[in-house]
Amino acid sequence: MLQAIRGGVASWVVKILFAMLIVSFAIWGIGDIFRGAPPSTVVAAVGEQEIDATVVQDELRQQISRLQQLTNNQITISDTMRAGMIDGILRDQIEGALLDDAARGLGLDPSDDAIRQAIAADATFADPTTGAFSEDRFRQVLAFNRMGEAGFVALMRRNLRRALLDQAVRSVPVVPDVLVDAVFAAERERRVADLVTIDDAEVPIDEPSDDDLRAYHEEHADSFQAPEYRTFSLLTLAAEDLTGEVSVSEDEVRQLYEDEIDSFSQPERRRFDQALFPLDAEAEAQAFAEAVRGGADFAGALAEAGVSDVDSQPIDWTTQEDMFPSAIAEAGFALEPGQVSDPIASAFRIHVLRLDEVQEAGTQPFEEVRDGLEQRLRLDRALDTLFELSNGIDDALAGGATLEEAAPQVGTTVLAVPAVAVDGSFRDADAAVDVPDASEVLQTVFELAPDEESRLTESSDGHRIFVAKVDRIIAPELRDFDDAREEVLAAWQREARIAAARSAAEEAVTRLEAGDDPDAIAGDLVSATASRTDPLLPNSANEDQGVPAFVIDALFDLDEGGTTAVDGGGYAYAIRLVEVVPADPAEEADARAAIAERLGRDIASDFRATFLADQERRSGVRIDRDVLSRFLGEN
Repeated sequence: MLQAIRGGVASWVVKILFAMLIVSFAIWGIGDIFRGAPPSTVVAAVGEQEIDATVVQDELRQQISRLQQLTNNQITISDTMRAGMIDGILRDQIEGALLDDAARGLGLDPSDDAIRQAIAADATFADPTTGAFSEDRFRQVLAFNRMGEAGFVALMRRNLRRALLDQAVRSVPVVPDVLVDAVFAAERERRVADLVTIDDAEVPIDEPSDDDLRAYHEEHADSFQAPEYRTFSLLTLAAEDLTGEVSVSEDEVRQLYEDEIDSFSQPERRRFDQALFPLDAEAEAQAFAEAVRGGADFAGALAEAGVSDVDSQPIDWTTQEDMFPSAIAEAGFALEPGQVSDPIASAFRIHVLRLDEVQEAGTQPFEEVRDGLEQRLRLDRALDTLFELSNGIDDALAGGATLEEAAPQVGTTVLAVPAVAVDGSFRDADAAVDVPDASEVLQTVFELAPDEESRLTESSDGHRIFVAKVDRIIAPELRDFDDAREEVLAAWQREARIAAARSAAEEAVTRLEAGDDPDAIAGDLVSATASRTDPLLPNSANEDQGVPAFVIDALFDLDEGGTTAVDGGGYAYAIRLVEVVPADPAEEADARAAIAERLGRDIASDFRATFLADQERRSGVRIDRDVLSRFLGEN
């Protein structure tokens, strides 16, 4: 296509075409120069203050950079995560501007002296030697950040003004004792219950008749639907398929090896025998070390150490950097083969090491890595070829060619894929075919309309291209009873066991209300156990109490002596509330103090939110989502 344009560029038709394009660019591309100001970049306004998209953009880039540094680039910033970060940044900017408006309205303005003190106290401007404020360093930092002194002082004034007001509205109030006591009493009250627990899986049920199952199949038709299936044609090509068609010279492989020589360097690695002693057994550990140095068998000497809590945990091939903690690593890498260390105490145990074997540091020879490097070079060149072929496919399809006509032009064929569901399961398992990059291909196929052809698509790793065309769509339908019989039976049995266990729990509740002993009740039921719980806190206390949350919720809905039945998670429970243990402030002073602190934070947060909402009403906030989307949507 490009060659055709080059060949015809001298013709008068092409000249006219390019003239029209130039006029179009003049009118639409640079018209803003003549028509007026460029599009606005103001994403929000708070009163008279404007928030520019560049501010949001800069902060977004910094946040992404910090996040990737923390995760060593192991995290991918999804569109959803990115949108959330933008919203958070914009919210922070708006809140800061609201605090500015409120502070100015209240006449809050830091004095010059306060600003001088804040600058002098900033460690950024401290002399590295003396630790005192350095005017030279202050000016160097400003110069590095391309900021004048007046601009920096203005920024400091704004930040101090915001901080003064924000500190005031965030101040934790004194929470009334009556509120703390009420919340403490509710959250730290404990309850003791008798439980009769019935296991669904062990409850006896009658076997269903064929008529029962057929009726269940019809009544629960939604549960036994066959999924939507699609048949489609697939033109696909992978870079790996092209690696045999590209050539790589020995010199090129060797050059890549030289360029990446650092990655083939291997640090020294060592393997150790290790004995672990309790922290109070230092003398025994020392005696063990001396015995092994004297020629005693490592395992035998450990067995005769005279300490019950000892263990042997060999350390397989490790570098000094990977060995932890550092004190053990230093001791281990100071040993010669066969030598035994003195006892080394860590935070939990005493360690004794014997160096078993050493792999010296070195560089992997070229011959060991040659094949992998050559394959990498071939793949890189195959990817270039794949890109060129993708252009050929695009051109052919754009010219009206079918998939079957376009495939031979790039040396491939079209795969006819039989009826398959989006999860990759085939309607006829015997007819299944291997679909390369199946999850991505199927996701694309199931987004197409009937008879629609996808655009040329690149796989997520960039190593494959494909075009798919939907040939047939088979709508979801109720599976035939005979095909689904085993699933219908399992579902019927599961539902019947849940109902039977619930019925047994309700029977147990009736007997608990009559005063029967829980152990006797459990003994009369199949697959039932009786227990009395420890005093349980409500679920809001967030402590692992070994009792399901829904059981605790039901327990805290009862009056003392009350009963109820609940089920879930494969069990049904009959519950009787035996005792209510009131919260005791004297025994749980720390818990009460934590509740008071939490309530203070919650009230302060609510007060701040209310204050900002009122200031938003006064100042007015306008957000231009179109500007936000236009300016940040592609970054």
